[in-house]
Amino acid sequence: MLKYILDSKKVLSYTRMKKGQEVFHPSAYRKVSVRNSYTVLYRFGENTNFGQMLYFFQYKASCPGTGSCLFNCTSLAFNYTMIQELSPRYDLNLVTDNPGNLHLSHVIPVAKGSKKVVPLSYLVTKCVFISREEPECDPFDFVAIFPNKLEKD
Repeated sequence: MLKYILDSKKVLSYTRMKKGQEVFHPSAYRKVSVRNSYTVLYRFGENTNFGQMLYFFQYKASCPGTGSCLFNCTSLAFNYTMIQELSPRYDLNLVTDNPGNLHLSHVIPVAKGSKKVVPLSYLVTKCVFISREEPECDPFDFVAIFPNKLEKD
């Protein structure tokens, strides 16, 4: 987590990131409109969390050299994403409130929480975001982890 305000002259914003075989886009990226590649599972310490990435940015630390190393600078770059947290809701449980007796442990009811900055190295995988709105009911959202990501050998 960032504990201070960065020098804005050293912050770059970008719209695509590849980690392993997955390509991620923040929600601010407008060229992808059919797929959602910004709802993610991420680890923060021992905790597993869900969120929606709003944008990516890179902070480059001050150059340790003479300043003449414009393209081959060895200063460290730190990559982050601003995330809208999706916190699990405990007032709705699909495993017990399930009239069809379906196995839905990979579908988690969530509510939007606060925003925070997270290092991109904490990202684990993309998830499916399901939003449900009915005129007579409060809107509620779900996050689903792809079932093949849950299977263990």
